[in-house]
Amino acid sequence: MAMAIWSTLVKAEKLEDFCTRDIRSWMQINIASPGFYAREENDWDLRFGSILWLIWKNRNGRIFDPDYFEHESVLEKSRRLTLEANRAMESSLSMIQLSHRSFEAELWGIHEGLSHAWNLGERLITVETDSLEDVRMLKKNTKRGSIFTLIDCVNELINRDWNVVLKHISWNANKVADRLAKIVATRGEARIVFSTPPLEVIDIVQREYEDYTLTA
Repeated sequence: MAMAIWSTLVKAEKLEDFCTRDIRSWMQINIASPGFYAREENDWDLRFGSILWLIWKNRNGRIFDPDYFEHESVLEKSRRLTLEANRAMESSLSMIQLSHRSFEAELWGIHEGLSHAWNLGERLITVETDSLEDVRMLKKNTKRGSIFTLIDCVNELINRDWNVVLKHISWNANKVADRLAKIVATRGEARIVFSTPPLEVIDIVQREYEDYTLTA
C-alpha cells in the first residue's frame, strides 16, 4: 500500500532513493527540502506527515481490528487533513489579539527569518530583536491552551534540531532591520530575500562596522 501511495506523489527519478535512504536524512529532506522528492512541493511537510500517520493508523487498524474498514483512501484523507491544517493555521493566526501591533510584526519577522534560515540549511542562528517583550515571551516557551498562536509557531521553529540564540539589542543597533522592513513595505511585497545589503542600507551597515571596529 505504501509504495502505491508514494509512487503517485514522488518524482519517478527520485523514487528509488526515496525508498532506500536512511530514516534520519529521509525525514529531514522531506520536511526541510520539500522540492527534492515531491512532485508538488506546496504543503509537502503537512502532506508527508499526515500520510505517515495515516499509513501507521491504517496498518494498526487492519492488524488489531478484524472489522476495520476505511471509507476514505490514505491519499484522500491526507489531502483533506492538509487543507484542514492550513485553514486552522490561517484562522488561529487571524485570532491573535495582542495589545501592540509592533509586537506582532516583530514576531512575524522572527518567524519568517527562522523559516528561511531553516530552509537554507543553516543550523547556528542568532536572533536579534529590539523588543524585550518578544524575547521574554519566547524564552518562556509555554503553551497557550488549544489555540495554536504565532508565538507557538515561532517556538516550534526554535525547538527544532538546531541552535537558536535569542538576543535583545538596543533600538540603535537594529536600524538595518528597521530600514529593510520599510523597504519591503514601500515596495508592496510580502516578502523579499536579500542576499546582499541593498543600497538603501549600505550607509548604516558601514557606520555600524566602523563603530564595531572602534570598540572591538
